[in-house]
Amino acid sequence: MTIDLSGLGHDTVTIRVDKMGFSGIKDGPWKKCCDYVVIHQAGDTVRALFVELKRTLSDSDACEQLRRSLPWLNYLRSVCEIESGSVFVDLEVRYAVIALKRHQRLDKQHIKQGGPAETWSHGGIQATLAIGASNVRFRDLWGH
Repeated sequence: MTIDLSGLGHDTVTIRVDKMGFSGIKDGPWKKCCDYVVIHQAGDTVRALFVELKRTLSDSDACEQLRRSLPWLNYLRSVCEIESGSVFVDLEVRYAVIALKRHQRLDKQHIKQGGPAETWSHGGIQATLAIGASNVRFRDLWGH
């Protein structure tokens, strides 16, 4: 699955979170995290957008992976602060799920391919949801 995330400037870093390894951790729910985090600076604001890619959207799996991703970023941020000796600015954090299609057990209302993003909540996470999109603008996933 390939997604083109457009509308970002040069002050952007994308990290493939799900491929990062942690020594001693084999399998289990503690390894679940999102696919990517996109960190973008807009003026004095630093934004972190956690992105989970799904071929088929299931009831809870995507939000569980997103929910487990913020502690990973907090850990990385703490290590960077220790190494640099300075405190980083606060991050604005948002979540997004990009799926090719909905699972048949979810709402069967027709969603136009590449249609507008919608908001989806599950397990305490509120995420922007884009169904059937292959070219997504950062501002559409970020919201306001």
